[in-house]
Amino acid sequence: MSRPVRDPARDAGGEAQRAAEAHLEACMAALDEAEEAEDSDAYAVAVGKSPATAPFCACTTCEVRETLAAAWPIIVADCAGLVEVAGHHGAAALLMGEAQRMALPHTPAHSEGVHA
Repeated sequence: MSRPVRDPARDAGGEAQRAAEAHLEACMAALDEAEEAEDSDAYAVAVGKSPATAPFCACTTCEVRETLAAAWPIIVADCAGLVEVAGHHGAAALLMGEAQRMALPHTPAHSEGVHA
């Protein structure tokens, strides 16, 4: 595993917000499609398309869970970079491994190794 690198120009907070917004939009689109389904088979297909980490009904709890699922790996990866800069290489590697484990499969953070 390569060492985490802290990019001072990176806006991890903004990146996390954009990831969460895109993830919530995708969850809502799948929910809308499921609600418009005309039969149980179409409903099951629509629900199966949802990127949500658990059943999603758009309540506050679901929105918070999905926001954290999309944003938290980005924030943890950014923290790994800070810990690396501080010279704590082992702790930084552990944080980066956790960020990669948590990254949602459909996000750039997952496909690019979180800290690309």
